[in-house]
Amino acid sequence: LPPPFVTRQLAIWIITCVSHRFLEERHKDYVMMYIHHLVTIALVAISYWQNFLRVGTVVLFLHDCSDIPIDLLKMTNYMKMEGLRGLFAVEASFLSTLAVWGYTRLYLYPVRVVWYGVWYGSREVVTAPGAKGMESFTKSAGSEFTRGHSPGAVLGDGSFDLVANLRAMPTHEILPGYWACGSLLTALLVMHIIWYALLWRLLFRMAAGEAGHDAGADEYEGDSDDDKED
Repeated sequence: LPPPFVTRQLAIWIITCVSHRFLEERHKDYVMMYIHHLVTIALVAISYWQNFLRVGTVVLFLHDCSDIPIDLLKMTNYMKMEGLRGLFAVEASFLSTLAVWGYTRLYLYPVRVVWYGVWYGSREVVTAPGAKGMESFTKSAGSEFTRGHSPGAVLGDGSFDLVANLRAMPTHEILPGYWACGSLLTALLVMHIIWYALLWRLLFRMAAGEAGHDAGADEYEGDSDDDKED
């Protein structure tokens, strides 16, 4: 059975999605955030259903790690803890977010997880030794250790053809869920890039002398009630 943390993550994201839809204030990225929640729920549910726990755990770990600095940034920005008066908490959180997001969500996630782990290594995953329903394919293609590759094939040395690999994949009940996960993970990557571009727009505005709270309100939050009263 999948570990309890998978079902807990699924419950957390369902609650987050409901809260975003019905309870929280609508920001400028409301639609994209709503899509993000729905995509995440689908990914966690499919990984639970198809038992894709290893890649699912890595994805959740990378996202949870990078959520820490962005949450700190939001909190310090709401409290206007910028400049010397706020001990530069907004600025420090912002720079931490740029670094952590760039490494986890725009390097480790797309390169190591989505590309090598899901698309480029698709046969490695679904024809791994002991994979349910793949015994006849791996036996006819060589052995459970070659996984359908010609003997001596090594990822990255030119002997592995991604397109030919995808075409040679046998039809199996787990593959629709696998390709669905790959597509949804790629959709998350697109949203990561859009949000990271937003962070860089904020950086340029702050470098030009604009207060971080004001830049964030204009780019992301919109006009809050407090700002209207001021």
